Amino acid sequence: MKPKIFIFGDSYSADYGTELSWVKHLEKDLNLEYEIYNFSVVGTGPTLLFDDLKKQIKTINASKDDILIFVLPDVQRVNLSFVSRQSDQTLTTATKFNSSGFLFHAKQRFGNKNLQFLLKFNEYYSLHSSNLENEYMKYFSYLSVIGQQHFNKTLVIPTVPLPDDIDITIFQKIDNFYLSDILIQDISENESKENKAMLRTHGGDSRTNHLNQDNKIELKNQVISWIKNNTPLDYKKFNIKS
Repeated sequence: MKPKIFIFGDSYSADYGTELSWVKHLEKDLNLEYEIYNFSVVGTGPTLLFDDLKKQIKTINASKDDILIFVLPDVQRVNLSFVSRQSDQTLTTATKFNSSGFLFHAKQRFGNKNLQFLLKFNEYYSLHSSNLENEYMKYFSYLSVIGQQHFNKTLVIPTVPLPDDIDITIFQKIDNFYLSDILIQDISENESKENKAMLRTHGGDSRTNHLNQDNKIELKNQVISWIKNNTPLDYKKFNIKS
């Protein structure tokens, strides 16, 4: 029986669009060696992913031969019960931009009552943003424990910049737990000058995983090197503007 690779994340690792995701490229290269399960959801936050991780560990029967890859979304994405479409969870983050385009989209999708509730998230972000380091430390700690208990090794790839005052050195000392220092958002935004604006329009980016084809292949190759040799991911190898 082949060992398994569990992958969780948001649009930076989900399968969608007209192009193959980097995870699909990973499957093509490793299909003879691993069974790959991709549980990534476009637009989701970490809360839903952690709930699903606990579920899938039991459902698919994770073993100590298996690997966990967790592409950690923005922790300010909050999964709300009245948001029936998982892909709309990203709109909780969008409230802080408070743009007319977002307001129209959210009103059409959620109605006036829930829209007013969403707009209250502006106050939430004002408070929450001062405690982001605690949120990230909580998620990293949880992943390290889950990884030690259920998997052979764990790779965590943050998508957005971490708080400046967060100390991740403690996690670098944990066996078989690898916290990458690359940020997929940085790669995505630096492919060309237009991409940063596209990412800020919440759906205006047509690139699968918000990466061009070269960088999806590069990410796939680097993940394979980590799987086989524990090679750290290297930002300098990606195709980005100087």
